[in-house]
Amino acid sequence: MIIVNIVDTKLTPLELALVCEECMLQEDATPQALKGLAKALVLTKISASTWGDEPVDGHMLEELIYCLGQIVKPENKTGWRVMPVSFSSLELATDPQSIPRAMRSYCEAFVEMRFDSPDLAYYHFEMIHPFKDGNGRVGWLMWLLYSFITTGDWPEALAPNFFNLRREFIS
Repeated sequence: MIIVNIVDTKLTPLELALVCEECMLQEDATPQALKGLAKALVLTKISASTWGDEPVDGHMLEELIYCLGQIVKPENKTGWRVMPVSFSSLELATDPQSIPRAMRSYCEAFVEMRFDSPDLAYYHFEMIHPFKDGNGRVGWLMWLLYSFITTGDWPEALAPNFFNLRREFIS
């Protein structure tokens, strides 16, 4: 069992189970991946608990996302993804040269609450796919954060399956 305690923030047994399930869904359930996602979840919960204390701008959120990406997958320290990515649906993720601009826009929309739902915030993050690896896990954390900010409740669930989201949903 993974025990995580950062500034007295602990994960519940259900949250630990969700960390394991998310890592398995992403086909990376190594001890390092589990520990990284657990630590990133704690940081996300801390960020959520302090969200309304001071104004949060897009730049601050972008720094948080970048930090979460590095915690989830240390190789993300090299920066945003530089290679093209396509999904099983054959759709292309954001072009690598456009990722910095896309992330700024995403973060501004996120902090201004311009997404209609956490699912939509998750979908847009996944379509940018800013990291070489770990996007699904960081996307889940963004889904959790947006859910908390919009409802005041911390969800104890996984994000919807990105690849099953229908086009009509995002239009």
